[in-house]
Amino acid sequence: MAEDSNTVCGFGQLDPGTQAVEAVYVLPSTIRKGIGSAILLELEHQAVSLLLPRLTLDASLNSEEFYAVHGYAQAHGYAQAARAEHELRPGVFLPCVRMTKLLHASEGA
Repeated sequence: MAEDSNTVCGFGQLDPGTQAVEAVYVLPSTIRKGIGSAILLELEHQAVSLLLPRLTLDASLNSEEFYAVHGYAQAHGYAQAARAEHELRPGVFLPCVRMTKLLHASEGA
């Protein structure tokens, strides 16, 4: 969780069992301020400390460049694996890009 002036402005969630980043969200007013990057790097650090060999995630179509190997300047090195649909709740699906990243001991540190 990320806070600014005692206000939650972002959060992330890692599922070590499935080796998946389940969420990285920031308030719209905080986009491109490095908060999402800091959250993702912390999740990667946790994954490395748990000796996970890789992470996967389902990126919404508008967040693909944030995670991508060749996205914008702060991209985080995730490679596209496949186009997919992420189930938000039973019967409600969001188009997404399934992505993966191999982890090394020096990443996320």
